[in-house]
Amino acid sequence: MSVSSHWRIGFASLFVIGGCNGARENEAEQQATIAGRETDNPAAHMARLKDVIRTDARVSYGDECASIEIPGNAFIPVEITGGGLPELAVNFGRVRCGEALTRFSGTGGAMVQFWVGSGGPVRLLLEHQMHGFTADGTRLITMQHGAFCPGGAGPDQCRVIYEWNDQDRRLDVVERTLASALERPEKMRHDVNAPPP
Repeated sequence: MSVSSHWRIGFASLFVIGGCNGARENEAEQQATIAGRETDNPAAHMARLKDVIRTDARVSYGDECASIEIPGNAFIPVEITGGGLPELAVNFGRVRCGEALTRFSGTGGAMVQFWVGSGGPVRLLLEHQMHGFTADGTRLITMQHGAFCPGGAGPDQCRVIYEWNDQDRRLDVVERTLASALERPEKMRHDVNAPPP
């Protein structure tokens, strides 16, 4: 994750935790305190995650986009930390940046973010351009631009597999394989380039 991503998440966290005024501060402190309790109502958990993600998008891209809209179909509940409340993937290929629909898409696919909100404050786990992904309990299998594999290039794709590291609470890369080297093509559960449902 880049330094700017860490700064952006830190700023968004300050916004959520610190608030803008006294009333918002109390509400934000409550959200920061209760976000991620395993006894949370799943709908309330998802609503909190979406609020933080939308705030982060406005802070991160508001100046560039003038307005940014994350529609409901951009949010994808996933499980990559091994249980409890679900994490949330955000397909930025469906996000409107001002009047542009393609700001977050390119030859490497669409930008996808993965957020966690259980076991601590809401935070960004991973942000990357990809063609698709499959969340598999404690693994995240992705298809990315071929250049992300050793010896890879643009015409090929790179399968990058991440595993959840519970001790350090992060996703670690455990494998990179060119798609052309796989015995059979691997279909991803979520094709981020597909038209929205």
